[in-house]
Amino acid sequence: MEKLINLNQQTRDLRELWTALVEWFPVDRPVLVAFSGGVDSTLVLKAASQKVHQSQLCAVTADSPSLPRRELAEVQSLSALFGVRLKLLHTKELHNTDYQKNDSSRCFHCKSELFLSLEQALQSDAFQAEMKSSSVPALVVDGLNLDDLSEERPGRKAAERAGVRHPLVELGIDKRLVRQLADFQDLPNANKPAMACLSSRIARGVEVNQERLSLVEQAEEIFQAHGYFGVRVRLHLLQGGRDETLARVEFQGEDLNRYVLSGERESIASQIKNLGFSFLTLDAEGYKKGGFAIPAEALESV
Repeated sequence: MEKLINLNQQTRDLRELWTALVEWFPVDRPVLVAFSGGVDSTLVLKAASQKVHQSQLCAVTADSPSLPRRELAEVQSLSALFGVRLKLLHTKELHNTDYQKNDSSRCFHCKSELFLSLEQALQSDAFQAEMKSSSVPALVVDGLNLDDLSEERPGRKAAERAGVRHPLVELGIDKRLVRQLADFQDLPNANKPAMACLSSRIARGVEVNQERLSLVEQAEEIFQAHGYFGVRVRLHLLQGGRDETLARVEFQGEDLNRYVLSGERESIASQIKNLGFSFLTLDAEGYKKGGFAIPAEALESV
């Protein structure tokens, strides 16, 4: 009986928190949701769709070579599921030499490009007509949650400069509550692992370019085709007389053991090398958020 009471209380708490998130949104101005397709921004988008009129709501996604095509398809599917208009901004961060350098400020330059592109879109007559508003400024929100404030996120500075609001933060919703609310609302991606952009797979200090992004994406697609959906393929550049690439593979949970014991290991490794990687190695520690705490130069002499 006590367990049933606790479950009922938890359900009531989640219902109240969900209502608060829905009610956070205004009804008298356009709302743009920076939508990545992750659980956080999906929760925000669904909440907004419950309050904001369809003609005043738009999901905005930055589309560039750093966005996996699988993720783009999910963004399109989710926005259609909620009946929300999706606007793809074809951003050009790869043209920015500061972004290409791939240092600790890469995310700042990426988000700056996104919000600059968004600002330009907002000022266009076509977009104003599409949103049926030319006088009321749009409210731009994202899926930043409370736990994100404790992490080093250079992109947050760009969001702050652009005046982006964070409804999850303002309501005190952390990652744990995001997951619970996602389950409560039966979001199709409620259990989706965190998924950073493809540029995050390239070792710090190694130049980001379209060829390397494509290499990483194709490698991860091979693993995903065999059922390893939480995998990360980290690209390192080995400098020993000639440039060679190393794929450092991080698995989540029991996938590492499954891969090592599987009869498909040699076949997968061969496919990865055929893409253009010189070497393939497994990270015994498995997936780590922010997997490039290891500086690129530490591997240059390998």
